Amino acid sequence: MRDSRRDSAKHSKAIGDWMLRSGDLPLAISTVGETMYREHYHQILVQISHRIRSLDISDMQIAQILFVAGLDAPLVEEVRFRVSRYWEDDVGQRAEVVTSTLFRGKNLRRVTLCASEVRSFVPTAPFMWDHLTNLSLVAGAANNGGLYYHIARRLLKGCPNLRSFKFAFETEGSQDELFPTELLTLPNLEALTIFIPHTDIFHVYKDFIDLLFMPRLTSFHLVNESSKTSRTSPGEPLSDLVFLDRLADRSREIVNLTLDLLYFTGTTGVHLLQLFPGLQTLHLIARETPSPSVFGWQWTMGRSKHDAIELIKLLTPKGPEWLCPALTEFVLESGSNVTEFTDVIINFLQMHLDSGTSFKLRRFNICCVRDPQPGGTGPDFQPFRNGGIIINTAYTDPPKLAFGHSIFGSVPTSAFGGMPF
Repeated sequence: MRDSRRDSAKHSKAIGDWMLRSGDLPLAISTVGETMYREHYHQILVQISHRIRSLDISDMQIAQILFVAGLDAPLVEEVRFRVSRYWEDDVGQRAEVVTSTLFRGKNLRRVTLCASEVRSFVPTAPFMWDHLTNLSLVAGAANNGGLYYHIARRLLKGCPNLRSFKFAFETEGSQDELFPTELLTLPNLEALTIFIPHTDIFHVYKDFIDLLFMPRLTSFHLVNESSKTSRTSPGEPLSDLVFLDRLADRSREIVNLTLDLLYFTGTTGVHLLQLFPGLQTLHLIARETPSPSVFGWQWTMGRSKHDAIELIKLLTPKGPEWLCPALTEFVLESGSNVTEFTDVIINFLQMHLDSGTSFKLRRFNICCVRDPQPGGTGPDFQPFRNGGIIINTAYTDPPKLAFGHSIFGSVPTSAFGGMPF
């Protein structure tokens, strides 16, 4: 029997030796935390750190993170750290990571940190990371430990040059805070993605967004995470959209929008789309929602699917005038069977060709459950491809009725280069 640990050690040593022999070539390193245990690898990283352009390390303990974060890598441009779920008792040392040598590099632009209690990476004292332009703070698999209201604001104050910010919002601790009343200006922010667990106390999210002034914002994504990991209901759709009215008034350059139908009905969705007449990219999410049954929680499709169908009908041009005249890309992500959307999608695409608006709509992406019938392949999109529309499809197997299961864990929106981290 082969000793896999010995083989792994030989493999790591061979890679390390090659890196030492590779001259001045720039390096992009992607590895797992197990490698960081080896002193040989530590020594190599120190020797080649001046050539590292990107680092992607997963399954790490805090000791390995602190070692790597202490490297002098002046040319590094991107860092991705994923903390092992088995080492979540080290939160007290995490604030040291982002104040270390690696994170002070002048070329560092993009940082992604993934862990439970991801908020513990944010220093409690005032700080300034004016070199960062892209930051993602991702909650762990249990979808907890996101940023509280006051921590998110502190982070944004310390990153005045951010152009893209993605983070998981946590409401439980936010409710106990005294919310600020002053407007926070983010002069350079162009893309904001907020992953939130439920709508039960949505006033926290609304207050947070309502006190941000983002004049250059072009992409706004508000995505519900409860259907991925929680057994609790995501809550009712929003009825008070005043905060979005103000967002549209303050951020008039928004052209990329995600519409999660766990938050919006068909009627409020139309209202939202009318707020952004220059919209070019629309990502419509109609996912399954958990509901109680005699067997426990199981996933059901109801209002979201019907609202998605109604919105697609409203987005279908009936002449030169239509709801989103500047739309160039449309993404549909649903937990329903693709056959339930076939008629409305085919009509949507055909009307774009017939109305002469297909020269604007250049791309259509769809992620749905595959046709369960033997030999089922989904709609025939070839005529529309021939008409010049780029169409991408991603079909998944039907979701299992199991606790915490979601088809979007296996086929994420990143299938289309989308939002997930």
